[in-house]
Amino acid sequence: MAYREFTPAPPLQPLVGRLWVMDHDAPGTAYEHRLLPERLARLTFASAPNWERDGREVWTPRPAALLAGLTVRPRDGLVRGAGRVLGAELFPWGAKQLFGWQADAPLDLSDRPEAVAITALLRAGNVGEAREVLEDWLLRRLRVTDQEPGRGVQAARVLYTTPGEATVTRLAQALNVSVRQLEREFVREVGVTPKTLARLIRFGEVQDRLGRQPGGTLTALAHDLNFTDQAHLNREFRALAHMAPGQYLKFLGRRQAAEGIS
Repeated sequence: MAYREFTPAPPLQPLVGRLWVMDHDAPGTAYEHRLLPERLARLTFASAPNWERDGREVWTPRPAALLAGLTVRPRDGLVRGAGRVLGAELFPWGAKQLFGWQADAPLDLSDRPEAVAITALLRAGNVGEAREVLEDWLLRRLRVTDQEPGRGVQAARVLYTTPGEATVTRLAQALNVSVRQLEREFVREVGVTPKTLARLIRFGEVQDRLGRQPGGTLTALAHDLNFTDQAHLNREFRALAHMAPGQYLKFLGRRQAAEGIS
């Protein structure tokens, strides 16, 4: 298993966080993994069949090209045999603007000509060309849908840059609008409520910091991210990950070993 990340073209960066490729080059084997709640929408293209399950024993096939994310519960994923996945992680307003995505409704894009071309290139091993087709598709979508960010998007951007700090009240004051009006605009432009997005962003920040500083104290982390205390951090993390922070560190080590990340 090998994982690589790439920076999207500059015009896409206000809407797209990063691109990545994951290779699974072990024919005849199955790779099972955990999909934790995410703060970004994920557009994926898979060269081989893969499945997922959400708290059930039954595995459900995933479309070859799927736009989904911002869920608040973990899922299990399964890839069988050799293959590769190309992904783009979009800010929720980017997924909404480019594809009309709704946070509560995964979007199957498998029949789009661009998606068909991308998956065919991945099966042929032409990863670089597949990335070029994806970026060109996103750039063309951007030219068609380009728009000035509204107050909801402006507030969401602040949430991403100040995880755990900004509140809806402060954001509304900064934008000179009522809390109720900002919440309405936020849902319309971003696709989720400010509270849900803030929760997912802070959860993602906890994951990042645990990965970068596995020996750090949870008390300091709770303070940095404005949790009430360590117990509050533990409860929130367990609610979203279905595991404690200590268990997550062990899970992260196993995942990084499988993906070839040091």
